[in-house]
Amino acid sequence: MPGFVLGLILDEAAIAISFPAVETGAPGAGVELVERVESLLPGSLDIFSVHSASLELGAFFGRLRAGRLHAGFMIIDLRGTDDAGLAPLATALIAALPDDMTGAMLYADAIGANIAAREAKETHGASGRRRSCGLLPKWRLKRVIDYIDAHLDEPITLADLGAAAKLTRMHFAAQFRATTGLRPHEYLLRQRVERAKTLLLDDDFSIVEVALAVGFQTQAHFTTIFGRFVGETPYQWRRARASERRSSATSSAFARVSRNPSAAGVPLGMA
Repeated sequence: MPGFVLGLILDEAAIAISFPAVETGAPGAGVELVERVESLLPGSLDIFSVHSASLELGAFFGRLRAGRLHAGFMIIDLRGTDDAGLAPLATALIAALPDDMTGAMLYADAIGANIAAREAKETHGASGRRRSCGLLPKWRLKRVIDYIDAHLDEPITLADLGAAAKLTRMHFAAQFRATTGLRPHEYLLRQRVERAKTLLLDDDFSIVEVALAVGFQTQAHFTTIFGRFVGETPYQWRRARASERRSSATSSAFARVSRNPSAAGVPLGMA
């Protein structure tokens, strides 16, 4: 039974993420294993299944299966503590389904990389071979930032960013976080939201046009992510900024009239 499955239990949902072994690599790898994991998840929850095509992560979890977890799966209950910060990633993954499968797979890979890093750290610590992660050199970081800026309206995967930095995905993800304090996907989403703010100031663009222009495949996914980072929907944020501009324009006009009454077209002596 090839593959490895990571099960995440949330408050109202659960996710089964399958990681194929390198020698299988097919989208259907580990289907039986996924069904086995889903049977162990609480039946009262909505259960989502996502496949990762990452051969690198598949290889890591394949080794984990051979070395320690022979059953081929790991189930993590996030309803209590979430020391690894997986719940926000899992929530974003669900929000991306089913309209943005590229985004969902990116979140799945981020979750897998997070777990892989934790497992590798524990293994190295136990064997006395723990190593600290180095920082991303400035030239590599610039290549990644430039790549994101140039392709913000397109789907961007962890593999794309790793290639821009000329590193493997897992090495890149670890070094990027050590350098910036952010996971690559989180930085990417922040850049999409910041670009969206600029476009939202132009009333000629509809909200769905803004969403597509910054790389979201649906307005609903854009609204969810924008709200998570900004605390308002794109419509609310745009309306608030328009109100601020009108208020500022009115205040400026009033100030000019106060300094020069004749500017308002009122004859002196009759104001």
